Amino acid sequence: MVTIAGCTAQAQTPTPSPTPTTATETDTPGQGKKRFKLTLTLSEPADLKVREGDAISTGQLLSDRVKDRERLEAQKRAIEFQIQRLKLPIIKPLSPREAVPIPDLPAPSYLQEEAEVDRQSVEAEIAAKNRDNQQRMIDAIQTLDADSVPPSTIEHERSKFAERDREFQKQISEQALAKGKLDKAKEKFSYEQYRHSVELSKRDLDSSRNNLEYQRQLQEFDKQTRDRAFQISEATTKLQSVETQLSALSIIRSPYNGTIKKIKWLGQSDRLITVELVMLTDRSTGPGPTTPKSPFSTDRPIIKQSPTSSTKNTTDTTDTSKQ
Repeated sequence: MVTIAGCTAQAQTPTPSPTPTTATETDTPGQGKKRFKLTLTLSEPADLKVREGDAISTGQLLSDRVKDRERLEAQKRAIEFQIQRLKLPIIKPLSPREAVPIPDLPAPSYLQEEAEVDRQSVEAEIAAKNRDNQQRMIDAIQTLDADSVPPSTIEHERSKFAERDREFQKQISEQALAKGKLDKAKEKFSYEQYRHSVELSKRDLDSSRNNLEYQRQLQEFDKQTRDRAFQISEATTKLQSVETQLSALSIIRSPYNGTIKKIKWLGQSDRLITVELVMLTDRSTGPGPTTPKSPFSTDRPIIKQSPTSSTKNTTDTTDTSKQ
């Protein structure tokens, strides 16, 4: 008796591990035939590619879980695209630019205004003296005998006094105007000092705000970098799981020429269907006693695992030949 264990794999996790595909060889008395019982695990009936009575040849396809493979390959492509997208570089925030320096205000100069005030003060003093001198002249004339002084003389001197008084009042006004210009120049410089201090405060505030925003962006950049690394690790783990499941989805092919004698549906567990396949083949088409072969030809590598695992896909192949 030759007992050969095939490979089965559950396409989705977590699901209970299916019963391994097995092939049992027995002799059919009087016919010179070999009888093989193959136990296959399918996801749906369409995965079985043969029917009862079909004549099969070596290497012909017996079962293939096409939809499971297509689904897993689609998952693999999606995860690979996700990993490529996650590996795109994150733009690091630029450091804030240096604040534009604000020049200091020049030292104030009131030379022109002060000179004008001094000039007007001197002019006012001269005008005041001229007026006072004219007043004293009028007072002196009035002390003289009335008959010795013509009446027109007093009127003339009074007219000159009025003119001197007007000049004095004009110089007083000019002096006040010069002082006003000086005060206005000082007020203007005080206002410029105030605006300069406001600009300095605004620049310092903007610089502080930019630095805080830069620190916040750096923290966000570090967080995104950590999140990307975690997501890439998680997606890589998923990709490895999908690749493991794909590698376990073996394509079962016939090792011999023969005929499908019987197909028996044994049952279903969750999504997995178990079917027993009985194949008859001539004794001459089997492998020699010293060179046993696997009854399956697979297009994917077979991963040997324990059939008792509850969360991993299982593949177990054993050969025992009776000498």
